[in-house]
Amino acid sequence: MTSQRVPFGTLEWFDLVKDEMQQGVRRNPPPADFQTSLIERYNNAPDTADGMMCGFRIDIAGDALEFRLGVSATETADVVVEADYEAIRILVAIPLADPNYEATVEQMTQEGRFTVTGEADDMGNWTDGVHDRICDRTDAKLPQAGT
Repeated sequence: MTSQRVPFGTLEWFDLVKDEMQQGVRRNPPPADFQTSLIERYNNAPDTADGMMCGFRIDIAGDALEFRLGVSATETADVVVEADYEAIRILVAIPLADPNYEATVEQMTQEGRFTVTGEADDMGNWTDGVHDRICDRTDAKLPQAGT
């Protein structure tokens, strides 16, 4: 586990997400003809400096991953995750092996706070371990009043 955690939702945190995704592609390179795209769009979050919604987009072609911070409300991809900002903060603190992860996703889905469109299973094995490494490196605590 990394000794210093990065606060969730900061620019440094999105750099961490990009880094872990790129490392995932290096660890488990997809086939040369593999192509996919993913958007994570966070509702109820501050917009980015350029007016885009909070979240990110990745495009993968073979073993090349492109990452962009900020997404539009109408942008599409092979897989689109739409989630409440607070829902993502909670989920990024729970490792995948924790039984509470699936239960939390199910509850948030029922509440309309978390949806996935597209076939996430088609993303490939490059994603293996990425969530847990992001989890290990993230400080997902809410800021204390006055700090």
